[in-house]
Amino acid sequence: MAGAIRPTFTKPIPEGARPCKLKDGSPGVKYTDKHGREHAWPLSKSGRGMIVTEKRWRGFYTLPDGGREWLKGFSDYDATVQAAAKREREAAGQKAGLILVTAAHLGAPIDSHREDYVKDLRRVGRAEDYCKNTDTRLKRIFDGCEWTTLTSIRPDTLTNYLARLKDGGAADKTVNDYLAIARCFCNWAVKQARLGASPLKGVERIALADKTYERRALTLAEVQALLATAPPYRRLVYLTALRTGLRYSELKSLQWQDVHLDDGQGAHIRLRAKATKAKRADVLPLRADLADELRAARPADADPSAAVFPRVPYITTFHADREAAKIPHLDAQGRAVDFHSLRVTFCTMLQMARTPMRTAMMLLRHTDPRLTMNTYIDTTLLDGAGAVESLPDLSAATKAQEVRAVRTGTDDIPETLNAESCTKSRVFIGQNGLKSAGINDMDKPSGVERKESGGDVTPLSINDLRQKRTAPKTRSGRSEKLPGQDSNLEWEDQNLLCCQLHHRVNQSRGTGEQ
Repeated sequence: MAGAIRPTFTKPIPEGARPCKLKDGSPGVKYTDKHGREHAWPLSKSGRGMIVTEKRWRGFYTLPDGGREWLKGFSDYDATVQAAAKREREAAGQKAGLILVTAAHLGAPIDSHREDYVKDLRRVGRAEDYCKNTDTRLKRIFDGCEWTTLTSIRPDTLTNYLARLKDGGAADKTVNDYLAIARCFCNWAVKQARLGASPLKGVERIALADKTYERRALTLAEVQALLATAPPYRRLVYLTALRTGLRYSELKSLQWQDVHLDDGQGAHIRLRAKATKAKRADVLPLRADLADELRAARPADADPSAAVFPRVPYITTFHADREAAKIPHLDAQGRAVDFHSLRVTFCTMLQMARTPMRTAMMLLRHTDPRLTMNTYIDTTLLDGAGAVESLPDLSAATKAQEVRAVRTGTDDIPETLNAESCTKSRVFIGQNGLKSAGINDMDKPSGVERKESGGDVTPLSINDLRQKRTAPKTRSGRSEKLPGQDSNLEWEDQNLLCCQLHHRVNQSRGTGEQ
């Protein structure tokens, strides 16, 4: 069944809006826009916004399998419903195999649509390798599923083909790639008005398990062995890959006009957008040793458009150099070493040098940190044991920690304090509370309250001290903070603990004053 709705969204109430009642009696707001037009919208449930209705309708229709599809509509309700109903009839006819979107596409073989799709990929600038790979896999899908026209595309035949592909030993990622190519083809056909709806929309991908192919980074000893055994012209290729992280195809397309060695801005490589995977013109700095070797290898009359590496080693040649350097192809965990492992080694060495993640992403030209961390960093080469050993020692408390423990603790502090001991510790009790006395201050400060009985000095209790002192205020209204106070305590408790601390220190020194 086809229909249409007008979506709503919540918008902040503009300045100058005034409350009002709508026609149905519900509360709303009324305001005038910058064009002088007056609007009235209902209030949201919270009352802090208004519910605005979009101008255009949004159409929907039901697919033959029971699902619902949406399409952008018009400002007219009837026109939107008619467009949705047309899409619904086309989808039903396409599923029944009776009609296509147009009669011209009805009798066209599916291979003609495939050719048009590949041509469109080249038109939008997709890489040639991608176009060839897509064309080859679409041929395999059409032959395996026995699709001859667009009406013969069915999800059950595709799922059966993918199951046979997996049973034949294909990895889960490869099976998902085949599904993605088939989906992209159908989506393109819908956009080109060759299909009413994609029949493969409900086919689910395979949940990827453990990686079937995982590469590792080379150790420093392996890197040195590879560079020592490789011939000079291949050694420079490997060194460039290890120092810049360039991919195999980027090394092949690197030209001397991209390499800037003596332009006063520091040695760097300025990649051309069409020569990179992401089609971005990125700049990569060059290490001094690599810049010197490139400078020595550049011919005096080098053409700017000439390739820096006329012969980039084939994969088989790389493995021959790897075997000559006695580097195993697979390690104990089954991880492989190939040419792209040089890029993984570059990223891992950046991590070992404690390079910030954002800098590593810039050098690798990544936009997702998860790709950098999960794929291009070989965690087996990281110094985890050294990181743990660098943690602070938790068994031996420092002197500052001991002093802080005394300053904030209350379990072992005496409940009474002798006023004379406060005098010896250069702390006195004045009219405004506790204050610290300097070295040259008087021995007996004035204003000390004492409770005398027969000429003896009676110890002052903590409660007596708290009843008699008031926190002094500064001009800003804040309480004064004495030296050694803990700001997490109340002012009175801070001063009291300072006094007790001086008392404890003098007791530990003996009767003599320093």
